[in-house]
Amino acid sequence: MLIPGIDNDKGKLVANEIKEKVFHIEKLLSRFDPEGETANLNKTAYKDPVQVSDELWEYITQCAYYYEKTFGAFDIALWPIIEFWKYPRITDIEDEEVQLDDQVKEKLEMSGFQQLKLNQENKTIRFLSPIVELDFGGYGKGLAAEKISAILEKHQINKALINFGEDLVLAIGHHPQGEFWEFGIPHAYNPEEKVYYFRLRDKTLSSSGSYYEHEEKGSLKPLKHLVSPYTGYPVKDIRTLCVQSRGPVEAEILSTALIVSPETVKQDILANFPDSTAIEIVYHNKKPQISPI
Repeated sequence: MLIPGIDNDKGKLVANEIKEKVFHIEKLLSRFDPEGETANLNKTAYKDPVQVSDELWEYITQCAYYYEKTFGAFDIALWPIIEFWKYPRITDIEDEEVQLDDQVKEKLEMSGFQQLKLNQENKTIRFLSPIVELDFGGYGKGLAAEKISAILEKHQINKALINFGEDLVLAIGHHPQGEFWEFGIPHAYNPEEKVYYFRLRDKTLSSSGSYYEHEEKGSLKPLKHLVSPYTGYPVKDIRTLCVQSRGPVEAEILSTALIVSPETVKQDILANFPDSTAIEIVYHNKKPQISPI
């Protein structure tokens, strides 16, 4: 996080407040923290309806809104099918492809927001599938950035750059030496080279990449956690999808939703978010092709 011109005492105060808020959100939304509310919900909501806190209810219903607006492309209840692709699951049989298709279909049918029953009056949630779990991986970072922005606004800080590992960048105001904060998107095969530049001012940039760097130099492998809710299969090719939006939650959700969606659906999704724009960078023979959505 970069806050130009802030004095030391105020900087410590703001940093501590941000640290407490981010820690709180992480604990609340974590699937792994045994004392966290989401982890407890995942353990118990198939047995009986679970009443959740006002805060968690707010976040889940916000995710439900984006689930509808993205035609199901953004879905916090896809963990069973994501987990299926992250860990070995195929046995050595003759017709491996048929077995794989059957398993994917079964996991997909038992995953997704349709497996959640929400009761607005009592603020309870019930899981209709024994294997469904909530995973806020495509939402929590944007939420944290939104809360950080609110803290900075409270302290009357009007110039700042918040960078979450370069895949989510929130620019508040303008650069102290220019009208914009400039941010470059790295080449997938040569990160020192930038293939596209964004000029940010009071905007958020979220980028989702479908790959990770393999042990062999210059070799990339598709990530298996970016799974299409339409097919149940991971994104196969090497691509980066970037969304520029006014709000960090919307930016992060859209970059996740658009990269797993078929080409025929992407423009329809983006049309529901007039304050957002997106580009997609697809690599063919290690050469980037950049297209607006």
